[in-house]
Amino acid sequence: GRRPSMSGGGSDGGGSGSSRRSGGANTWLLQQPSTQKRLAPVVKWLHADEMLKAAGIDVTSVTPKTVAELIGQLQQFQEDHLGRHAKVAKRKATMPLLPRAVFFDTKDDGALCHIVSECYVFQHERGWRRFQFTTPTRVDEYVSLLERIRSRLVNNNLLKYPR
Repeated sequence: GRRPSMSGGGSDGGGSGSSRRSGGANTWLLQQPSTQKRLAPVVKWLHADEMLKAAGIDVTSVTPKTVAELIGQLQQFQEDHLGRHAKVAKRKATMPLLPRAVFFDTKDDGALCHIVSECYVFQHERGWRRFQFTTPTRVDEYVSLLERIRSRLVNNNLLKYPR
């Protein structure tokens, strides 16, 4: 059988009941206890991450649920602004989407650990209290976050592009 996807696949955004185009986050699946259980190793890794501690970033309140919400928002932002149906003015044609596979790499020190860690570093550097991926004035900043995530994954050999 096919493994459920944390990204949407249908024309409605993956059964979330929304009118979003395909490719975005499957919010229904991200809210399921089984998905949140799979995110527990990511949370454990974040709580032990020395880089976050050294930067003074407190992630003790991060839970599998908050990680799932962040993943969903990040995936939806990526699809809305860089995906196939993004408005041409917003789309950065030279910037490929983060592949869905990186959002499934929940093992210790895996891609998802680094994605979420980079999000919290980015948030801390800007002094933001929360992520607001739908704020129009922050689109360029969130695109730069995606670029930083991509760079970090490549530098940690967690993402490779064909030559």
